[in-house]
Amino acid sequence: MKLSAIAFLVVRTAVRSRLLLCLVGFLIPVLVGLPLAVEGDGTAAGEIRVLLEYTLGLSLVILGVGALVFSCGAVAREIEERHIQLVVVKPVRTVEIWLGKWLGMLIVNAILLCIVGIAVYGGIRWALRSGHYDEAEHSSLKENLLTGRRQILPLPDDPTSEAVERLDQLTDGQSGLATTRREELFLTLKRHILAERATVAPGGSKTWVFPGSQSMGAERQVRLRFTLAPTVDRSLLAGAWHLGTASKTDAATVSMADALNGGNYIEVPQALCGSGEPLLVTYRNAEAGQTGTVVFDIGTGVELLVSESGFEANLLRSFLVLFFHLAALSALGLTAGCLFSSPVAGFLSAALVFVALMGHYVTLQSVVDTPTLHEEQIDGIERSRVSVFLEGVGERIVKKMEIVVEPVAGLNPLPPLADGRLVAWTFTGKALALLGLLYPAVFGAVGTWALWKRELALPGE
Repeated sequence: MKLSAIAFLVVRTAVRSRLLLCLVGFLIPVLVGLPLAVEGDGTAAGEIRVLLEYTLGLSLVILGVGALVFSCGAVAREIEERHIQLVVVKPVRTVEIWLGKWLGMLIVNAILLCIVGIAVYGGIRWALRSGHYDEAEHSSLKENLLTGRRQILPLPDDPTSEAVERLDQLTDGQSGLATTRREELFLTLKRHILAERATVAPGGSKTWVFPGSQSMGAERQVRLRFTLAPTVDRSLLAGAWHLGTASKTDAATVSMADALNGGNYIEVPQALCGSGEPLLVTYRNAEAGQTGTVVFDIGTGVELLVSESGFEANLLRSFLVLFFHLAALSALGLTAGCLFSSPVAGFLSAALVFVALMGHYVTLQSVVDTPTLHEEQIDGIERSRVSVFLEGVGERIVKKMEIVVEPVAGLNPLPPLADGRLVAWTFTGKALALLGLLYPAVFGAVGTWALWKRELALPGE
């Protein structure tokens, strides 16, 4: 009863302060204007992807900022205006105050997310039924985008042993090479090897092995999707795809031209699904003079997609994950408001989120670009010990923050949703455990302790 009363007061404050109206006012141009302003790649799938990924993404940013600002002031302003003394003098524990306000903010977030969800889903349904797309585009959208398909990746092609061998050859006789420099060379060699293995020269071939195909289910639609590097000239490609198993080699053959015309999709025959044998997918390039070099995407060059869910269920799970993101942000802002005044809490919480995201971005870039760190010399130029020390400290701080940020960054449902891939219940459950329970529990413990230590009912407060 106490929690519901406090939560109701938070919702009433949000309405009276016109926060809901302001956020809706910011959301309307995004939900309506962005799909009209951004055309994507000019296809029907591109338009829907803009709506699902960019429109939803920007809407989440607006809701996240709103949740952070409002939650920072939910406690801080009441302390500054001394309204909270009316609560703490009653038989209400500080943990109940924190939980009640957090639940109230969850209700506000849920209302705003429902508005966004109704607008996005309604826009998609209107586009499908208004005759905006022809029959072929409509069918393609239903099969490839407005669905939930489980992704099956081929068995990993681990380049570690080859990278170690090449590294030993390169560093032969250089026993004094710094450990950091050796690690950077090793990562660079691994990427080069993966890039080489993703390339099929004229007259060459490459085979991918997918695990036991009984997991696909003989009654489900299974499609093979391949992704080429952006620099590949598709008009010059002439080769063939061969699908089969150990006992049924070359059970199906599809030319590259037909596969490209099918939107980079190949139907996997039902006879190969559910057999229990590993699925073998081979691409054989034509001879020199008839084709060019084929370069596949290193990350997801070839993958299997198994239909498992409808679009509506996939969209619902995605919005649940987004709701948990807002729950974590609200908990962070609420705890900051328990520790500091309203302006300071807003600045520090926003700065913390910004620094965490930038640190994650820097970490990703360092994996791609492998910058040289902690070296006394770079290209023969001496560096000061202070510079080397600060770089080392900065890297250690970023790595510590990445322990907390990386799991959160991996819980982004928008890319798979916009690609027609399954947002599974296990994925949603992980978001609930991490963003909806664990992080808010940690923030709540800190915020409750801060409220308890402040002794808010004293005359001096």
